[in-house]
Amino acid sequence: MHHRDDLASRVRDLLVQLFELDPAALPTRLDTELVEKWDSLGHMALIERLEQDFAVSFSHSETIRMLSETAVVAELAAKLAAKA
Repeated sequence: MHHRDDLASRVRDLLVQLFELDPAALPTRLDTELVEKWDSLGHMALIERLEQDFAVSFSHSETIRMLSETAVVAELAAKLAAKA
């Protein structure tokens, strides 16, 4: 479980950086409804950054499921596990 916690932390850090969020004022869950800059362009930037940082590639169907921090971590964990 440690690896998944580390992955969740890395994803949260990426979301904070990419969407210019205040780390001190983050809600417990981050998703497209709560993060103003997480619009369609922001989403594509997020996917591109995840693919670069983690050396993975997401299909269209995977990307459309990744509309919350939890979903991003789940899809990324599955992708990394399949790669290992």
